Parts: sequence; C-alpha cells; structure tokens
Amino acid sequence: MDTKPTNRKADRHRNRNRKDDRSRRNGMARITGLSDKLGLADACAEYARRLFGMVVSSGMLTGRTATHCTAASVLLACRKYGASSTIIDVARAAGLKKHDVYRAYEQIYRRFKPDLPVQDPASYITRIGDKAGISEAARRMAREILASMDRSMTVGRDPMGLAAGALYQACAMLGERVRRDDIAAAADMAASTLSTTRCEMARAIGASETRPW
Repeated sequence: MDTKPTNRKADRHRNRNRKDDRSRRNGMARITGLSDKLGLADACAEYARRLFGMVVSSGMLTGRTATHCTAASVLLACRKYGASSTIIDVARAAGLKKHDVYRAYEQIYRRFKPDLPVQDPASYITRIGDKAGISEAARRMAREILASMDRSMTVGRDPMGLAAGALYQACAMLGERVRRDDIAAAADMAASTLSTTRCEMARAIGASETRPW
C-alpha cells in the first residue's frame, strides 16, 4: 500500500503546527514588548495575548502579517480595558502604519467580536475641529450626524476616524470649504479612508456622496 500521500499530509500538519508554535511565541514576545512600551496593565496585556492566541489557533494568520495582528490585538485589549493608548500610540510603538493596524483590527473584531465598551466618537470632534479650523456650526452638525448613526455602524470602529468622517460630511452639507487632506491630517488618517467613511455616513443619513471639493 502506498502511504506517501498520508505521510505528506502528516508532514504538512507537523509543519503547520511548528509554524503556529513559532508564530505564537514570537507574537507573545512582541505583545509583551508593546505592553511594556505603552505601560499597559497586566490584565490588558494578558487579554491581548489571549486574543492573539485565538488568532493563531483559528488560522487567521495565513496571508496576514503576524506583526499587524499582534498590534491589533494590543489595540483591542486597550479598548477592552479602557487604556488611554490610541491606535496612533500602538502603531508608533510597533513601528507600523496606522492603516495596517486598523485593517488587522477590523478583521479580528469581525471574526471574534470581542465585547468592547462603546467609545464616543463625538469626544474627538473638538480636537479635530481645532486642528483643521472647522467652524462651530459644522462641529454641531457633526455631532448630530454621529448621534443619528446606528450603533452597528460605529461599534468596534476607530472613533477618531468616525469623528473625522462626520466633520467632513458636515462641512460638505454646510458648504464649508475645509480641505479633505486637512481633516485627514488632523485625525492622522489616510485621505482615502476619510472619503470612504464620509460616503458611508452620507448613505446612512440619505445625503449626497459626491465629494464636494
């Protein structure tokens, strides 16, 4: 009887297990390093390690960068435990781009749906508005837009990005000429991501999705 196919399958399984073990060890070490840099509590760091372990066990790392997933696990843990570290803080500590961390964050969130406290995007309106020079009228409208959003559209998402999207949409509705790039820079996000977020909000409130300028 030819046992080569069976042997090859067993070899692939062993190789996969060894790769997973290596990814798990390296990821845990990266999470410990990030947690130390960010000054996270032990419980927060442990949650990040547990979440990353779930990522490895589920096979999610295939086609994804483990470094991105470790940073995303830390960010999810920060939001779970109310740590002050933002996505910008985590990305900088990990030496990664913010959008790479957020992409992995969204994928992990959708897969495992961790129970996260809801962060109020409206709390970022003033910070972004001050940096981008946005009027008080547009800020008020942005808060109204956020208040009208369904919770399913906001939970688990970057609250600063949502605030920026609402401000951009508010400026468009009021005819306030504030450059997209200025709002994106104030929120430390990609201009293309800001446009996507604004279009989602426009659809949600039945407004025009066309870029105003």
